[in-house]
Amino acid sequence: MKTKNKKFCLNVRFLFKRLCCVAILCLLLFAPACSENKEDNPIEGISQIDWENVPFEISSGVNISCWISQTNVLGKDRPTIEKKQAAYFLKKDVRKLADMGFDHIRLPVDESELFSEDGSWNKEVRQYIHDAIAWCSEYNLRVILDFHILRSHYFNDTENMTLWKDVKEQDKFVAMWKKIVGEYGQYPIGLLAFELLNEPVSGDNPDNWNKLYMRVLTELRKSQPNRLIIIDSGDHASIKGLTSLEVPANDKNLMLTFHSYTPYLLTHYKASWLKLKDIEVDVNYPGQLIEQSALDKYADNRELYNVLRYYGMDKDINGQYTTFKVYNQEVLEEGLSVALQKSRETGLKLHCGEFGCIDGTEKDIQVAWFNDMVTIFKKYNIAFSVWGYKSNFGIFNENGTVKDQRIIDALTK
Repeated sequence: MKTKNKKFCLNVRFLFKRLCCVAILCLLLFAPACSENKEDNPIEGISQIDWENVPFEISSGVNISCWISQTNVLGKDRPTIEKKQAAYFLKKDVRKLADMGFDHIRLPVDESELFSEDGSWNKEVRQYIHDAIAWCSEYNLRVILDFHILRSHYFNDTENMTLWKDVKEQDKFVAMWKKIVGEYGQYPIGLLAFELLNEPVSGDNPDNWNKLYMRVLTELRKSQPNRLIIIDSGDHASIKGLTSLEVPANDKNLMLTFHSYTPYLLTHYKASWLKLKDIEVDVNYPGQLIEQSALDKYADNRELYNVLRYYGMDKDINGQYTTFKVYNQEVLEEGLSVALQKSRETGLKLHCGEFGCIDGTEKDIQVAWFNDMVTIFKKYNIAFSVWGYKSNFGIFNENGTVKDQRIIDALTK
């Protein structure tokens, strides 16, 4: 009996050890998965928006820049682009933005990313947009779908622009929007808005843009009578461009948008695509933007001297540079007067679709500028989308970490 009992005990111990090993192995296998899935769970304490019964209302958001727009490779290496795109913006990133206090994203998309030359869909990019909208829906973020760059219209290359000269390109633009609405018009009006074209540049004739966007708007209203449509001002979406923007009086489901990068020397300091790339001086904010010593530094280089005067000084009535520019919250606020007047005239809300600072700008100055800009936007109930997500204007590093928490705090205050 003792021998049998001893064998029985050994068997029980062996079985117990095996069960423990199995349990530990399960924990090791599934614990990481549970940890990773945590970010996909609803945010604690926040109830899901009933998208079918709310208007499209936004305050502070982020441009998801350089994801399916301006990939900087210009289609020369599609496998590399697609590999980057697949990991660039994910569901966890939407949750992160929601956790931080942002309430929307502006989603730029280029024609060359969304459609092939023959007009067929890029299926991967088409799905990326569906995914982004679904993620935002889950985490209570709204989406602005922004048609950013066309093959016939790139705001930084006006010499090769054909949109205004070629009626076929205009017809194509209308047709592409009909196709986009046919694909994404199913989403609730409280969740998704459409922005017709980023920074239209119609040259000396603003009616080019007025006539074309009205064509698109008229077409979209046939199936989307209540969808919020966002209209950029002309002249690179500048504030002054709003003066020549014609707005239909009987359509209140519109929002007017402009971009604000004032002062340019501060927000685009040493930008590689501008002549500013070769200028290295102290930039101040708030206060006088540059000192006389900055000009003196380039006294022997007339080209850079003139560039610096252009960005850092004001002309008198005789066209002579006589005074240095001064910027502070009050001056920035005065710069919005045209936009505010347009809003009063039309009864439409305003949206600053882009504003931001390049990495080269000194961090303390960036923080001061962002704080003042957001304070002004909040004062006048102007929604805003910071440019941008990652890259040289991004508020995040390429690995998704925050570049400067003070800027996040300013944007979400």
